[in-house]
Amino acid sequence: MPRNVPNQKQLVTAVAMLIVVLDHAHASSPAFDEQHIGTLCKVASALTGVEGVARAKTDLLINEMSAASEAAAKLTLAALKATDDNSTRVFGAAAIAAQQCGRNAAEALKTLAAIALNAVANAAKTAGHISEIFDMLRRASVGRSTRKCIVQKGGTTQTTANSVTDYGCPPTVLEMAKASGSPDGAQINDKGFPTLTSALNLHSSNAQNSCIFLKATNDDANGLWQASGATPGTPLKLAQGFITITPHGTPTSEKAVLTQLDSFATSWQKERPSEPPHHVYNKIGALMQLTHGDCGTTTNEVLDTVLLPEKLVPILSPLFKDQEGKTAEAAATNLIKAAAASTTDQASKLKTKIDATIADKISKGDKTPTQLSKLGGAAAMENSLVAAFSDLKQTQESTRSCAQSDANPEKQSSKEANKECSDKRGNDCKGDCVLDGDICKPKKKGEGENKKKDERTASTFTGKLEDACKKDTGCK
Repeated sequence: MPRNVPNQKQLVTAVAMLIVVLDHAHASSPAFDEQHIGTLCKVASALTGVEGVARAKTDLLINEMSAASEAAAKLTLAALKATDDNSTRVFGAAAIAAQQCGRNAAEALKTLAAIALNAVANAAKTAGHISEIFDMLRRASVGRSTRKCIVQKGGTTQTTANSVTDYGCPPTVLEMAKASGSPDGAQINDKGFPTLTSALNLHSSNAQNSCIFLKATNDDANGLWQASGATPGTPLKLAQGFITITPHGTPTSEKAVLTQLDSFATSWQKERPSEPPHHVYNKIGALMQLTHGDCGTTTNEVLDTVLLPEKLVPILSPLFKDQEGKTAEAAATNLIKAAAASTTDQASKLKTKIDATIADKISKGDKTPTQLSKLGGAAAMENSLVAAFSDLKQTQESTRSCAQSDANPEKQSSKEANKECSDKRGNDCKGDCVLDGDICKPKKKGEGENKKKDERTASTFTGKLEDACKKDTGCK
């Protein structure tokens, strides 16, 4: 028996060495801990909220465009129905200013669309990278007791999460985001990502040999990452740079941490960005910094803006010439004062005057004189505006007809004949004149001439609306 002792010792030593070799060959790496998976998942969800910021800014500009359009229609109607020329010109100028507001909002929307789409796409892409890594590790752990790549907070028990939303990550399919003035301020602010401070370990300090994901070897198929000897390898960035892993030549010594990103920016921008999180953040920051000097998002707000003298003077000034001691701008200013009948609070006075202006409210072909303030919504305003344009056309036709009638040589001759005969008395009333009682009048023309005149009159008024026809027959 004693002769065999050395052989037994050799056998025990060999077995021990084999166990060590096998242990090293199959050694794994630390799992991820749920605690700071949740920290980064909340950031990912906040990134998807950038869509809500884009929506809020888009809605604002669309509302402004709509309000500017309604204000321009109301001002145009007021200009057409104003009872004095001063008001017509001032209200017309304000209508032009409202149209400019709408055009400016449209240009701002065009700029916003490009910046917003780019920010939303990059933010969503990053959120997807983060969520996918954690979902892969979660799926590798479900139902396992030995292999577990995610363990519960501070323990060694595998995760029981049914999806990454249990960690706070966004769902697989996103619903339309609610409009919001900014992303979740607890996760994204004007300095960076405030929860991503230093020394936040993703790797578990308790489950250190349960997942191959962080395992490193010296260029062989037994590990995912490169490290040789008992030294750390080169740090690597995952999840768009939000996770930093450090491979290690010593099994179970690998590390995974959240990249520190809490205060790298100033006022929503990182100068000279060098890492993917910086670039993504700057895309979001460009959206947050985008502002527009709007005219208002309601009709009343637009009216308050465009009726200000500083808005009206540049539009009205071209109507005047500079004169000695009086510039075109001064003349425009005086015009506004005259229309407002005030030297102070002119925008408010003009707005009150607009609301009191009478226009025809149209309902099934009927017209009812109504103050603009009581006319109704956009549709009613548009109907009244069409009717006002029609009235303007009829007035122009009536004026033109009267002017043509006044210039008619036959009518002029008739006027002269009336005057010539009316100056005659008694026996002097002869020739082309005839006494009608005590009054000397021109002789009546023959029936043929009257017939021709009637034909001309009929031709003049054929096709005219009743109102216009009445006005035309009143020409003198």
